[in-house]
Amino acid sequence: MGISYQLEIKDFNAVRMVGKKTTVKFGGNAKKHWKSYLDNGDNDLLQNLKNKVSPNEDCIGWMGNSNLETKTFIEMPGVFLLENSDIPEGFDYIDIPKCKMAILWIEGDTPNLERGAHNHLLKYLKKTDYIEDYSLAFSMEYYTSIGYTHLNKENPVYKFGYLLPCRRRNV
Repeated sequence: MGISYQLEIKDFNAVRMVGKKTTVKFGGNAKKHWKSYLDNGDNDLLQNLKNKVSPNEDCIGWMGNSNLETKTFIEMPGVFLLENSDIPEGFDYIDIPKCKMAILWIEGDTPNLERGAHNHLLKYLKKTDYIEDYSLAFSMEYYTSIGYTHLNKENPVYKFGYLLPCRRRNV
């Protein structure tokens, strides 16, 4: 099948992202943290909140707050809630403002679609009237339930989104 890419520029509504934060070294990953989040009931609890606005069973990974001195950043798997929502005890949150969002949808026959997604998004963004907006200092990985939880076992097609704030290019 290979890998296919589709860029979407969207007006993104303000949301509250809730999950569990972890600190990651540059060049590292948070696989153990994600596994714990998915296996210990945290994801199940958040998926069932009444004020959740992300689709059922979809999982988002927020990444930001880079620290050049410690060479680390924060990663937080979780879900989107309505802005100003109450947060369950023991969870962290980040308020994501209303903004323009570039979303690169990636489909393929491998579960590792996040590899190189940032650079792929930048490549496709160059073909538009938009540029990346690093002033908000975050990006997100979006794992769709149809592409990770509910796969056709005979012919799996993974669907992943990479999100990065953007703004109109100065003309």
